[in-house]
Amino acid sequence: MEKKVCSDETIDTRSICDQILDLLKDKEITQEAFAGKVLGRSQGTVSDLLRNPKPWKDLKAGRETLTRMRNFLKLSQHDRLFLLTMSKEAAANMRQKRTEKRLIFSDAQKTALEQFFERKERPKRNEMERIGKELGLEIETIVNYFTNKRRITKRNRTTGIDYQTEDEEN
Repeated sequence: MEKKVCSDETIDTRSICDQILDLLKDKEITQEAFAGKVLGRSQGTVSDLLRNPKPWKDLKAGRETLTRMRNFLKLSQHDRLFLLTMSKEAAANMRQKRTEKRLIFSDAQKTALEQFFERKERPKRNEMERIGKELGLEIETIVNYFTNKRRITKRNRTTGIDYQTEDEEN
């Protein structure tokens, strides 16, 4: 259910939503059951998404939900029914186990990243790869660090408030 979509791949959101609506109607499955057990979303959110799907290119946060819908449609009928008949708690546990643990930087990693950021807020990809190798971190982690740090720095500049986030304190 968590198979990712390639960054250059486009999904036909209207088609997926129509297929899901047809499936729910044919199998007499409530939107509430589907939303809670398969998608981990509220019934209202899923209802709105199914009625008014946005084009894939316009989606940000909704991509994960549509990807789950697409992956659900690819499952066998047996697997679909299994997911829909399990308890909400069991479904939530399955989704929770797939989420990654939050990474906490060591003091040395944090200090090094802050020093790199002070020198250059927007390092090139190859520079981030080098930083990652030096610190023993994945490139995605380095990219996320710089993105988040720029966002926090910009927010602090615009509000005029000099405060540390919880992440910066740890």
